[in-house]
Amino acid sequence: MEVESPRKRELNMVTEHGSPNVDMHWAVRVRRHKAVRLLLTFILWICCVIGPLILAKQIDHRTRWEPFGFGDVITLSVEFSPMLFLFLVLRKVSYRPRDCLFYLVPVYGVFFFPFIVFWRLAHLPLRDWPLRPEEREM
Repeated sequence: MEVESPRKRELNMVTEHGSPNVDMHWAVRVRRHKAVRLLLTFILWICCVIGPLILAKQIDHRTRWEPFGFGDVITLSVEFSPMLFLFLVLRKVSYRPRDCLFYLVPVYGVFFFPFIVFWRLAHLPLRDWPLRPEEREM
């Protein structure tokens, strides 16, 4: 009877979620560093959510007196640009593309939902979340 080492058990746990074409020895070493994953999550969140919000405020401030409301259109399009990024990425992290509409929910949409998505995106070669039923059928 063969005794499983903790490393082999950890490798089996990683492969249960079905991460194709990933060198598991490398992946397990990277998986242990949650600080790196947290740092990547914050960088993605700042670049993709906070950056456009700050840019939208600057555009609104500079185009406040523009005729015909073009400044408002530009401001809103920049302010809601993270929805497009979320729409493109959500399927890769086991969400439906229509879940990008959660971005419109006050507070949750800007601070919590993108953070969950970026947390998964920062660890994308591996899965530590369950598959959706639609993904199992594929």
